[in-house]
Amino acid sequence: MDRRLILNANVYSTTIKNFQAQVSDLTSATYSSRITNAGEIKTKGVEANLMARPMAGLSITAGLAYTHARYADFNGVQCYFGQPKIAQGGPCSAPPANPNSLDGFFNAKGLSIAGVPDWVYGVSAVYDRPLTPDLRGFVQANWNWQSDVNYAISGDPGAIQKAYGLLGGRVGVSAPDKAWSLALYASNLLDKRYAAQITPSPVTGLNPGGYAQYFSPDSVRRVGVSLDVAF
Repeated sequence: MDRRLILNANVYSTTIKNFQAQVSDLTSATYSSRITNAGEIKTKGVEANLMARPMAGLSITAGLAYTHARYADFNGVQCYFGQPKIAQGGPCSAPPANPNSLDGFFNAKGLSIAGVPDWVYGVSAVYDRPLTPDLRGFVQANWNWQSDVNYAISGDPGAIQKAYGLLGGRVGVSAPDKAWSLALYASNLLDKRYAAQITPSPVTGLNPGGYAQYFSPDSVRRVGVSLDVAF
C-alpha cells in the first residue's frame, strides 16, 4: 500500500525452569512475603502491532497481545483464606483447623501467573498539520485496555483486578522540525480506578480474609501542560 501500512506479528512458546517467585506468607499474625522456587512456568501467545498512515498528517499505531502464562509446576503454595481443603473436595493438603483457616498448601499447576493478563491491546492516533510556516498543530488520542488480572499466585478470587481501559490524549503546537512542543494533556481521562497490587490483609490475625489494595498515580485522572524541548 505504497508503504502506508506496516504489520508485524509473532507467535511464541517459552518454558522457564526454576522460576523465582514472591509469595505471601500467612502463617504468622502479620503479613510477610518471601522468595521461593516456582519449579517451572510456561508461556505462549501471539503479539501483533500495526502502523498506518491512511492520509497525510494522520498516523495510527495499534498493538495486541494474547499471553497464556501458567505455572507448570509450583508445589508448596499456601492456600488462600477460605480455600476448600481436600476433605471438602479442594486442593489444600492440610486438614483444616476450621473451614476458613489459613493452613494448607497445594500445587498451583495450571493457574495463571500472578500479575499477567491474558489480553492487552492499545491504539493511538495522531493528526498534525501546519498552521503557519513556523508552527504546526497536533491532536493525539490513545486507548489502552487489559483483561482481568489476578495478583495472587494461589488464584485467590479476592485478589482479582477486573478488566479496565484508560483513555488519554494531547492537543498542542510544535515547531516544524519538532525541536519543541507545547501541549495540554490528559491521562486516565475517564478517571478509572484500578489497583496496581492486591494482597492479603497486612494483619491477618485482626482482619482474616481481608485485603489491601495499592493504587498508583495513574489510577486517577490527571490533566496538565507539558513543554518538550529537543537539543
